[in-house]
Amino acid sequence: YDARNRPASHWQNPSHFQDRAVFNVETDTLMLKQSKAEDQGTYRCRVDFRTNPTLTFTTNLTVIVPPRRLTVYTDMNVEARRSVGPYLEGETLRLTCKAYGGSPPPRVTWWEGALLLDMTPEVETLDEVANTLVVPSLSRRDLNRALTCHAQNSNLTEPLTTTLTLDMNFPPLWVRFERTFEALSANVAYSIVCESAGSRPPPLVTWRLHDTILTTHTETTSHEGNLTTSELKWTPTVGDVGKVLSCQAESEKIAYPPLIVEWHLDIYCEYAITILKPGKSLNLSNIEEGDDVYFECSIQANPWVYKIIWLHELRELHHNVSAGVIISNQSLVLQRVTRAATGNYFCVASNVEGDGKSNPILLRVKYSPVCRNEQMTYHGAARYEQVNIPCELDAFPEPHSFRWTFNNSGESVEIPQTKIHRLGSRSTVSYTPNTELDYGTLLCWGTNSVGLQRHPCVFHVFPAGRPDPVHNCSGFNLSETVVNVRCVAGFDGGLPQTFVLELYEPHTNVLVANATSMVPRFVVGGLQHGMTFTAVVYSSNGKGRGEMVSFKVYTLKDVAEKRTAAVKPPPTRGSNSEQLQAGGIIAVVLGALGGLLVVAILICAVVRVRHLRREERRRRGCGRAGVRDTVVSGQDDGGGACQAKTTATGAVKEFPPPPASPRDADEKNPDVIPLSENAKFPPFRFDPNIILFIVIPVILPFFPHPL
Repeated sequence: YDARNRPASHWQNPSHFQDRAVFNVETDTLMLKQSKAEDQGTYRCRVDFRTNPTLTFTTNLTVIVPPRRLTVYTDMNVEARRSVGPYLEGETLRLTCKAYGGSPPPRVTWWEGALLLDMTPEVETLDEVANTLVVPSLSRRDLNRALTCHAQNSNLTEPLTTTLTLDMNFPPLWVRFERTFEALSANVAYSIVCESAGSRPPPLVTWRLHDTILTTHTETTSHEGNLTTSELKWTPTVGDVGKVLSCQAESEKIAYPPLIVEWHLDIYCEYAITILKPGKSLNLSNIEEGDDVYFECSIQANPWVYKIIWLHELRELHHNVSAGVIISNQSLVLQRVTRAATGNYFCVASNVEGDGKSNPILLRVKYSPVCRNEQMTYHGAARYEQVNIPCELDAFPEPHSFRWTFNNSGESVEIPQTKIHRLGSRSTVSYTPNTELDYGTLLCWGTNSVGLQRHPCVFHVFPAGRPDPVHNCSGFNLSETVVNVRCVAGFDGGLPQTFVLELYEPHTNVLVANATSMVPRFVVGGLQHGMTFTAVVYSSNGKGRGEMVSFKVYTLKDVAEKRTAAVKPPPTRGSNSEQLQAGGIIAVVLGALGGLLVVAILICAVVRVRHLRREERRRRGCGRAGVRDTVVSGQDDGGGACQAKTTATGAVKEFPPPPASPRDADEKNPDVIPLSENAKFPPFRFDPNIILFIVIPVILPFFPHPL
């Protein structure tokens, strides 16, 4: 730069830096763009002054060139990328890292994470620097070990790196059964699991039963690949007793002896075989109440049973001498059996294989007839009415004959066989009461091969009639379309009764709905909302209908309908519209006249009420004050005076107390604010706003729309 003549002039040699060199006059600095290796050297800056001596500045520029490439080689001089191996346990790892190029020559080092492993290069030339890493006797801990080679010749630049992962193969460490059994059951499917760990890659698993290879197995490997599980689906048989089941694991990549685990099988037979037999001298077809019965249970089992139980149907029997149940080893004794002992008997023998249930033996205990439960014992009948009364018995064998008698307070009469009908264990008698003495008790006996029924079945015949009316009827759970009614039933008259509900429209007495029930409770739906109905409830039996009970029930109004504004259709045009308009005018006139009439009536009523109130207060004031000799003026609302009246002899005439008025009752009401004695009412003045705010809103809904 020459600054002697303004402006300053600049000169440069274009063949040396071309346009990569720029001199900044303000800071007196020289800037080199995209520096190159040949830019390295000594730079001299000379400054010439007009009067002062010349100044010279010298600067040494060093250009650092990073290495071009970094490569790792194995001991077989094969380039390694990302991973190296696989290696086996005990082998030695040798890796050579070479850095090419770089000025000054780079420093090549080996790292494992932040740990420096090797920093001594074996070869160092101007164009190549090499460092060899040696790891002797590899072990399982070296698997997936990450080794990194660094090449760097200056702290000003990022190092050139390459990372390798160490891959290794291992034989299995162990093999075992996940679970072993003391014994297996024949003809039962099992899932047997064999596990092997430590092999890389996963091992080859082989199952053998003695000399036979089994193929019904599947293998799975854990997520880390360290554990291999093989599951064998196998069903042992009795012929497998004493054989050896083995699981073998071996590595396909390593010539290493396989690992084998063996299981000496112990096969159990199926559950115990049980056979139930009656006692040798026992005749099961002729067992009556009071006899003794015994059974024997024959058992074949391997291993032997540890428990024997006895079942009557599905109920377990327990040893109880007082109840007549004796259990001893493989025998059961029932003493003094009753009809409750009838049913199937089993013996169940249990061993480690399960429960063996025997064949059933049916025991039928013969017994004389008894009355069957849950039969109707009360029967109502009118005079000269025939009723059929059934008598049902429990017996084994079935009864072959029946006997009926009639008892009352005075006699006992045998019912002839012509009135008795028999069907199996059921007998029905046809009985007709003709007089009051024919009402009483019927007794029924049955007879079978065991004997006569000990206790007869008892049936009571009484006069029957119509049922009593229901009472306490009411509606509940009100809704818009459903009516719920409940009542309390009366006496049924001795016969089953049925209840009926009928709903009527109260004005036309038209039947709207009805319902029938066996209990006095009804639910009727599908009704109109906001309606009042007359409900009629009565009961009936075979003798007729009882008295009716009526009451009111309701359905609620539809809230949604009340909130919906009614929309009237627009009037039709033509002759009809003119008639409607004329009718509307007439309605307006009539409505106005009616409104004026109502206003007049209201005004008269108000004036009359206020006049009566003033008279009432005047009379009350006079009664309280008594008789006065002077005229008191200005003490009442009307401006009059209370004056005492005397008789001819000068005695004071007593006035009776005023009669009680509705207003006095209101003043005694604690919820009403009492009226003050001195309260004054202003004179009534007609206010036109009464018509605007009271009368018009009252009569407006009666007017048609034209208003």
